[in-house]
Amino acid sequence: MKKKLLYLTAVVLLLLSFNNELSAQTVQLYRQAGDITDAATSFTYTTSSGGDVITYPASTTTSSSNICAPAVRRVQLASFNLNYKSGSVGNIVISGNSSGGTSSRTVTAVTVNGVNVTADVTIVTTIAGNGGTLDCGNITITGLNVAQNATTGVNIGITFDGNTRVNTISISSATLPLDFLSFTAKPDAFGKTVDLNWSTTNEVNTKNFEIQKRTDSSDFTTIGNLPSKNVAGVHHYSFTDNTSNPGNSYYRIVQYDNDGASTISKIVAVTNKAAVGLSVYPNPVEETLNVKHAAANASASFKILTADGRTVLQSAAGVSSTSSSINVSQLTSGAYLLIFDNQTDSSSIKFVKK
Repeated sequence: MKKKLLYLTAVVLLLLSFNNELSAQTVQLYRQAGDITDAATSFTYTTSSGGDVITYPASTTTSSSNICAPAVRRVQLASFNLNYKSGSVGNIVISGNSSGGTSSRTVTAVTVNGVNVTADVTIVTTIAGNGGTLDCGNITITGLNVAQNATTGVNIGITFDGNTRVNTISISSATLPLDFLSFTAKPDAFGKTVDLNWSTTNEVNTKNFEIQKRTDSSDFTTIGNLPSKNVAGVHHYSFTDNTSNPGNSYYRIVQYDNDGASTISKIVAVTNKAAVGLSVYPNPVEETLNVKHAAANASASFKILTADGRTVLQSAAGVSSTSSSINVSQLTSGAYLLIFDNQTDSSSIKFVKK
């Protein structure tokens, strides 16, 4: 009888369970006894929801043994690629059996989007042969911690050290640590407030942010609290410290999870130089206002405001200069505020125009 070539089909049973806000998806792979047609070099199937795809080389096994699952034919393969869109990926558990004999089976390579991450994950092997007896076991891969990409999916490649009879692949979502993408603090021109801005990503299981501040003579204390958005994506937050004090202040953000764990941002220092290190003469002035200031950075500039906050004059400061002259002859008589913006900080001082 002429030997028939095998063609693989796959049936997916998608089971969703939730535990401690983490989800696990179990994909059960098998083929029916009647699926024997033309051979295929690979086989691809898509889950019934989520668009998750697994591609693997065609299996040549003909056994219909019951391996840790319903009495159906398992898939025998040496590698597979998973494109996963349904969520983040924390752990993967592969259930099955070695290809017989006494040889055990392990995972020798794990890739994420084409990058080999084998050295960064933990692989625990419990699948082993038993003198030809079919032993049920698991290979567990932990520490992936890959964020969800619902648009293009995350490509995860798994390679075994030999043909492995795979029955199920179970994916558990990851609790990813929150990342602070940026954190800045800048005082206003009048030295009365400090504006804090920060951006985050990987907000999973997050609860709130505490804004903390200290000075050269005090410890960190909490000056504000904001709830976190606790959803995927990049998020921007802002907070204003309305109790700015002269000299140095130091700020940090503490993010708390629902389980009490916390992540702390970097510390940002602010020096309030309002009316400090800046002087003008003559005052009152009639035509030329001479200004003494800190060494000017490349983009340093002057701005003159009226008492009601309108900008009436702007000019650039010479790079590295520590004194400047400003023609104010066109200004009407009255009180004004001079602001020196030196790129990383700003200071201000009042003067009177005759």
